[in-house]
Amino acid sequence: MKTIQNNTIRTGIKVALWEIRKLVWNKAFIISLLLTPVIWGLFMGLPRLFEKIEEPAVPPTTYIYVVDEIGIYESLSQMVIDIDNLFLRKHTGPLDDLRNRIEGDANAGYVHITEEIFETRLISVMTGTGDTHIPLAFNTRLKETLTRYELAMHNVEAGDIEKIVAGYFVSVSPVIEEIVDPMDRVRKWIPPIFAMIIFFMVFMSGMTTMQSATSDKRDKMIEILLSSVSASSLMYGKIVGNFFAGLIQLAVYLIYALMFIHFLGIPGLGHIPVHQLLSYVISPELPLLLFFALVGYLLFSSIYVGLGATMEDVMNAGNFQGIIMLLPALSALFISPVIGNPEGIIAQIGSYIPFTASIVMILRITLIDLALIEIVIPVVILLASTVLMAKLAGKIFRTGMLMYGKEADPKEMWKWLRQ
Repeated sequence: MKTIQNNTIRTGIKVALWEIRKLVWNKAFIISLLLTPVIWGLFMGLPRLFEKIEEPAVPPTTYIYVVDEIGIYESLSQMVIDIDNLFLRKHTGPLDDLRNRIEGDANAGYVHITEEIFETRLISVMTGTGDTHIPLAFNTRLKETLTRYELAMHNVEAGDIEKIVAGYFVSVSPVIEEIVDPMDRVRKWIPPIFAMIIFFMVFMSGMTTMQSATSDKRDKMIEILLSSVSASSLMYGKIVGNFFAGLIQLAVYLIYALMFIHFLGIPGLGHIPVHQLLSYVISPELPLLLFFALVGYLLFSSIYVGLGATMEDVMNAGNFQGIIMLLPALSALFISPVIGNPEGIIAQIGSYIPFTASIVMILRITLIDLALIEIVIPVVILLASTVLMAKLAGKIFRTGMLMYGKEADPKEMWKWLRQ
């Protein structure tokens, strides 16, 4: 028994190395490896470059005429002097002439200030067209000027007017003053982001595992392979080989990302030394985060490699296979609820579902301090599910790889599992 296990491991390693060579030395893999980050960089960098090259559009200048019957024009003109692209002008002629002058002018308007404003509490600003832009700051300064005038009418002293107009400011502060370092959030989120990147990259490798299985089956190469190695060695070798190929791809992408950060910095945070950023990756939670990422990969890879054995081509997958392929997307349904309430019932349910546990637990470990039992139960469920799925996938893989001419349906797969 021990000799059989050793042979399985040795042949599995050989298959894994063969898979790595087949993928890494593939021209399409090398081209995508080098060009994909460049394309990402173009999509992220070109908009910023265009913003620097393109001169910002200058908003049109708006002219507002003031028909002043209470004598506040001088005060109002001083209040709005710092508003960009706004000119205030006093009108002393007939109101009908002013209406005719601004009618149809998209950059003009007028305000008629009378004593009635203090009764109606309504200020009407008339514009030349419906598209005339009246700065919000003008409305605020106009209301403030009228408030000052009204308070002065009631003989309120100038110092008191300033206090009343200033209003009140509400300050919310903790009992114990905390010094918040903006880098604390970066330091907190770097490890889970790193773990999720690994999860998604190796998840994509799981897809290539399925494609590798279908490719070998379609090319009739599987018969040659199974004459030299066992089905279990072939399946596990494919999973491990595609995993390391994914890590190679991830390493190259990380180098590109670090180069981008080194030269351009992180938006909103500026320049952060690369060695400092790398030091944030190492955290007490990192081993646990990587555990969920890697075991999640093994779970999905087992599903995909078994699924690949039931199809001649991924493009011709049946409805059942298509549904199974979407299982990893379930995690997306839990991301927002978990971030909003990592202790809520949705987060707890997601922690106990094998197909969502990896992402949900990575988020929960980052956001809150979990009790030991809240970590142990998802770990046990995920490990047990992965081992069970690997065994089931092995049975499907062993039979499905030698079946040609049709896609396997659920009833047929159930027969294979019962064998």
